[in-house]
Amino acid sequence: MTKKAKERGEQNVYPLKIDGENDSVMIHYGMNLREYYAGLAMQGLFTNHRNEDIAALASDAVRIADALLEELSKDE
Repeated sequence: MTKKAKERGEQNVYPLKIDGENDSVMIHYGMNLREYYAGLAMQGLFTNHRNEDIAALASDAVRIADALLEELSKDE
């Protein structure tokens, strides 16, 4: 994975900042873009799941996410 694609994949999808009492701040970074894309790919792969190896489907989902990040990074 190229450096640019890796940096894009590390961006947070739904960061959340909560202002608390006494000027305290809690930040929840949520999942990163790579994890989000892999989850979406996994959903698509499961629509045609026919007793296949689950670990192989998970690996495919991550490869799909990485490929998407690479492709998106080419435009920058």
